[in-house]
Amino acid sequence: MDKRFNKNPKVSILVPIYGTEKYIEKCARTLFEQTYDNIEYIFVNDCTKDASVEILKKTIEDYPQRQSQISIISHETNRGLAGSRLTGLQNSTGDYIWCVDSDDYVDKNAIIEILFYMHQGYDFISFNFYSDNGDEVIKFNSKPLTIDNLLTNVIPPSIWKCVVSKELYIKYCINPVIGINSSEDYLLTARLILVAKKSILLDNNYLYYYNVANLNSYMNNVNVRSYENSADSAIIVYDFYKQHNEISRYRIGLSFRLAMCYARLKNIDAVNSRCKKLATVIKQMDRVCFFLANCPLNISKKIFLLQTYRLLASKFTI
Repeated sequence: MDKRFNKNPKVSILVPIYGTEKYIEKCARTLFEQTYDNIEYIFVNDCTKDASVEILKKTIEDYPQRQSQISIISHETNRGLAGSRLTGLQNSTGDYIWCVDSDDYVDKNAIIEILFYMHQGYDFISFNFYSDNGDEVIKFNSKPLTIDNLLTNVIPPSIWKCVVSKELYIKYCINPVIGINSSEDYLLTARLILVAKKSILLDNNYLYYYNVANLNSYMNNVNVRSYENSADSAIIVYDFYKQHNEISRYRIGLSFRLAMCYARLKNIDAVNSRCKKLATVIKQMDRVCFFLANCPLNISKKIFLLQTYRLLASKFTI
């Protein structure tokens, strides 16, 4: 063990709460029953209209040994997923941050299983997960953890399958952006992984159970606003990589992400103000991507062409 690192790092678990009364108890129990002790639990009530908070409080009563570690913060107005995570982050005191969604649940040994990697100085620790649709639980086997794979969605950009050093958030001013909810995970992970000094995917560790049965989640509600969120997050990530002089190195992944956002948004709202900004950036980075995103084909064919181009570009470094 490297003596420079804390042998008993505090992990802050941030849990936004909104409309998850069917799931919050199971989520909370798997968190409170972690086999690791030094944990800070921050639940953020985002003006939920159901009984989620009451169920949580009742569940907490069963864990007296954890009660001093638990905070419930209530918003006066609804701030969305990003706003809730931001509140949790701003109130956290841990060495590491783990964002958990309140409709999901986790392996009870999750933190113990990644503790070794904290001791080795990893500041971005990712792991595999199960997908739970209510009828069956299926293993998800992730591809290698690379920035290109994350930018191009070869691996899910989900922040809940990552435990990250809080220092990265603070040093590089990486925060959730209020109003960006459906692409908020990408907005965080794409920036955090770029500045991480040591990152790792624990591909044999399945530590998270992702609930795909919740029809009310952001992931299951796709509309114009969600496409706008995707566009906004792609632009912010592009600007972050530009600030760190990494555009040329990750041109393929960044241009692909921007072009996909542009094609989808233009398909449903061609006069959206974001389209002009996206078009300008894509044209500067990759004219082939720009052409494919604008070609006179339906959206499914455009996406197929963009994905094919991305694969070829990655293979032959076009």
